Amino acid sequence: MRNDFCDLSDLRNEADVEQSFVRRFLESLGYSDNEILPKNALKDMAVGGMRGHPRGNYRPDFGLRLGRKVRWIVEAKAPGEDLSAHEWQPRAYCVLLNGTGRGKIVRYHLLTNGSEARLYDPDRNEPLLELEFSDFVSSNRKYKRLVKTLRRDEIEKTADVQEAGKLLRIEKCSISEVNAAFTWCHQHIYKKDNVSQSDAFMEFVKLISLKLMSDRRIRDAHPEILPDNAVELPVSEVDFSIDWIERHEKTTANPISDIQFREFMKIMEVDIATGKRKRIFDEADNIGLRPETIRGVVEKLEGIFLFGIDADLNGRLFETFLNATMRGKDLGQFFTPRSLVKLGVGLSRLKVGVPTEGGERHTDTVVDACCGSGGFLIDALADMWAKASRMNLSANEIANLKLTIANNHIVGVDVANAPKLARIARLNMYLHGDGGTRIYHLNALDKDQPDARTDSPAIVKEKAELRDLLAQPMFDVALTNPPFAKAIDRSTEDERRLLDGYEIGRDKGAPRQSIRSSLLFLERYRDLLKDGGRLVTVIDDGILSGDDYKWFRDYLRK
Repeated sequence: MRNDFCDLSDLRNEADVEQSFVRRFLESLGYSDNEILPKNALKDMAVGGMRGHPRGNYRPDFGLRLGRKVRWIVEAKAPGEDLSAHEWQPRAYCVLLNGTGRGKIVRYHLLTNGSEARLYDPDRNEPLLELEFSDFVSSNRKYKRLVKTLRRDEIEKTADVQEAGKLLRIEKCSISEVNAAFTWCHQHIYKKDNVSQSDAFMEFVKLISLKLMSDRRIRDAHPEILPDNAVELPVSEVDFSIDWIERHEKTTANPISDIQFREFMKIMEVDIATGKRKRIFDEADNIGLRPETIRGVVEKLEGIFLFGIDADLNGRLFETFLNATMRGKDLGQFFTPRSLVKLGVGLSRLKVGVPTEGGERHTDTVVDACCGSGGFLIDALADMWAKASRMNLSANEIANLKLTIANNHIVGVDVANAPKLARIARLNMYLHGDGGTRIYHLNALDKDQPDARTDSPAIVKEKAELRDLLAQPMFDVALTNPPFAKAIDRSTEDERRLLDGYEIGRDKGAPRQSIRSSLLFLERYRDLLKDGGRLVTVIDDGILSGDDYKWFRDYLRK
């Protein structure tokens, strides 16, 4: 077996591993001879003496030096030796060098016995990377990541930034830690700027949108960091940071709002004008918070990597945040638990590219007519994309199918105004690759969607789109959790008109005076689903068993 540096059979002892494998690898990374320090050029240090490790003098086999400082080290062992038994020595050596008060000078240690290699951050217990002998070839993904991490120009760039004290550490956090940070930010905004809970939330959404854009740029520029729990980056690469504010506040009083949010809005408005996206924020919106309030939120969040958090939370940040912090307050919203969302998506058996009798392929179209912040829709999209990825298609065909699913097969409607949850759903879907072009901020129970004199041109257009979309049964699956508590009565002309459009709006010909909206939604889904369509819904236990709702159970059976 051979890799880019030697044949495995050439490695018979530790010296062979050092000279035939490691030395050649280090030279390939761009280091000169005087930057690759052998063991005899390195300082002895006393390591061990704790947790069962014997104390003694130690120095690694190689040190990689830039700017008169060792930046990372290599420890080579003989083939067959257990690397786990030797990890503590190079790690302790790095910790001692970094404990001189000059910062984290030694950033990595590489441990290898020839047949396998492990790259460590001295601050972490688990390896950053693990490679086999055969992985050391230029086409290997893990090898590319190892090279990008350790090559001379990358280490030099990081060292230069570090010397200037301009590194920012960003970390993955647990769901509970993210929730705690979000709660702090919401209360910080609420208290500092004396706004309502609902308004504080919408201002927070604006800021978190910018944070997510910043983190997405980091993810795209450094895909190699995703498996890591923490990473230090040049602060110049992080837009959502105190450093960025300080560099721009010399010329702009409120740079996050006046520069970052304005640029974000400019891009959004172009997409809205070309039909690629629906509105998330009002056209003239800015961030209506004082600069010092914004600064507090940025300082709290700049070290959290939101694109590196648990996959189950990614894209559902607002829903999770609202569920944890806002229930029972003036928003008064309830969000479906993730376990129920996943159960519902599983029960719906979503189809993607399934052959039909006519020889064509069928992909389900999904609706949630009371979608809230989009929890069911996001999971449906993820499920359908996963199925598309497993199809026997080219990469380009899979990408086009995913785009079609996102923009044509996922539909959501929500009428909530405080906050406008349909806009949160659009933002959530946008973060998952869907422009939110089929998420509507309207009342799906209104079958007519009549225009009102007070409607803006954008609302008139949106109503026309929804009328056309819902004119005939077009959905294969409805995934939903209708609001339980809300009721529609006949107190206004619009509500009387709405109830008269439903079978259950009358009882033996006489108009019912009030009906729970959850019941109306079930009839509405019957109208929207094709023959053979599937409805998966959360339903109130009182509807299923209460004496007052026997009439509705009879209606369902019919």
